[in-house]
Amino acid sequence: MKIAVISGSHRESETNRISLFVKDELEKKGIEVFHYSLSNNPLPLWSEDAWDSDSDLVKNTLSGLKSQIASCDAYVIMSPEWGGMVSPGLKNFMLLSGSFRFKPAYLIGVSASRGGAYPIAELRMSSYKNNQIMYLPEHLIVRDCGNMFNDKADDSYLRKRLDYGLNLLIKHAELLAPIQDSGLIDLENYPYGM
Repeated sequence: MKIAVISGSHRESETNRISLFVKDELEKKGIEVFHYSLSNNPLPLWSEDAWDSDSDLVKNTLSGLKSQIASCDAYVIMSPEWGGMVSPGLKNFMLLSGSFRFKPAYLIGVSASRGGAYPIAELRMSSYKNNQIMYLPEHLIVRDCGNMFNDKADDSYLRKRLDYGLNLLIKHAELLAPIQDSGLIDLENYPYGM
């Protein structure tokens, strides 16, 4: 099994630090991890060329990313909260990266203070339609992130909750895998959500 951990902050941040912690936790469970950070890894702004496999954008910039994303069985999508919103780079990534088709994803919101809920709601509301990602009903919000997952504070509840969410993600990936090979997914006639 292979799971992508996506750090949605396009600057060096606590989101990236925590994404590496999540990567380590998955690897301890024997999971292969594709870690992708938007930090210092700028993507071009979305254009309709991203949907054309023959375009220069796809051939020269996105083909490797799209194939890595498609090769994963599940995803951990991590978003910082910037002004009560998902980072613009993560929204752009969701548009550019292509197919998550009917595979599960676990959302993690990251906040320096007491926030973090709005990015979860925003991603659930507006990032799944055309890539058909399947968000778990379970998610995690890491508040006061500078003190979490680094032994600065008692974060035992968050560690247990993270483990619970990752275990659910792994089980969902196992249970949804037969859909990928079933022949039911018809991207030729229905490539986009409604």
